Amino acid sequence: MSTTPDAPLTSSAAPPAGKGLLSTPLWPQSSLELTSPRTLMFMGISFILGLLCYSQGYTFDGGMLVYLVLILIFSRAYYTRAYKGLAYFLILLIIIPPANVLQNNFIAAGQITWRPDAHYLLGRVTAEGDGPFKWTRFLYTGEEQPSLDGSVNHLAVSYMYCVSFIMLMHALPARFKRAHRTSQILFYVLFTAFTALFLMLPILSPSPTGQLDWMWAMTSMSYGLGWLGLLLSKSFRKLVGTPAMLIWMVFMGFAVAPFYDVLHTCINNDYWLPVATNMKPLLTCGEVSLPGLMPFYDLGFAFLYPALFGVFQDYLSKWTVRDERYSYAGELRVAEEAR
Repeated sequence: MSTTPDAPLTSSAAPPAGKGLLSTPLWPQSSLELTSPRTLMFMGISFILGLLCYSQGYTFDGGMLVYLVLILIFSRAYYTRAYKGLAYFLILLIIIPPANVLQNNFIAAGQITWRPDAHYLLGRVTAEGDGPFKWTRFLYTGEEQPSLDGSVNHLAVSYMYCVSFIMLMHALPARFKRAHRTSQILFYVLFTAFTALFLMLPILSPSPTGQLDWMWAMTSMSYGLGWLGLLLSKSFRKLVGTPAMLIWMVFMGFAVAPFYDVLHTCINNDYWLPVATNMKPLLTCGEVSLPGLMPFYDLGFAFLYPALFGVFQDYLSKWTVRDERYSYAGELRVAEEAR
């Protein structure tokens, strides 16, 4: 397949003009060739619904609709073109069982709780702990929480990492997807440094009670799977040797995900309440604290998802990859061939 050095890998999967104005690509010759007026229309509907939620005091649901869901709608077409639904299911299958155990301990230790005075729209579907299949129990843990919202939030956040990663890999110019020695060295230096600092956090910033911080234990899962991905996946090792991985780390680990945390913690005040058993807070907005672990938490997941996709690409591509050309391994290969 031939292309110019910085030309994006475009697709014949873009909706043809004959299907109507709403399906016509807005930028058919660009790397965002799957974005159509329909995409922007659904983003607009989500934004308006989010504002309506805000106006009724449902800030948690409103925050999802005006921010997280917009990213999902914009990015989803690029992800579904490249990967099958089984890829996302396998990611949840890998993450949820250990997260279930760790988060149960997290809640049982009293280190996190939802604000009792916050309003959650989906929590009104059934009363606390009632309804078919105990819908208001937290999906991952079974704990009594305003949990229909919490479950949807966690599933949506995981999906947001998946779809936005694939969208960004496709949208980046080819020069950022080629092997670059300096980028490779910088990635390993940063990943090693962040991992080492993370492992030292219980010593540098211990819990006042001496109790294990279970959020730290949950975050360790991301770093462990990230390193495992480097060991097992040739595709992931190729990715971390390009500037694209560093751009993804900045995009998600230092921009998109942290803003979402700040939105709920400092602006909406609807996420969690501070507790004495956690490590020192990163910052406090009124009575609500943003945990000091949060930057490591966000960055850990920025490592985790590309690592898992790399493993799927290398070992399970028949079942997880829909079109290899648009998987991130395919994007890297096309960029190299265009030299």
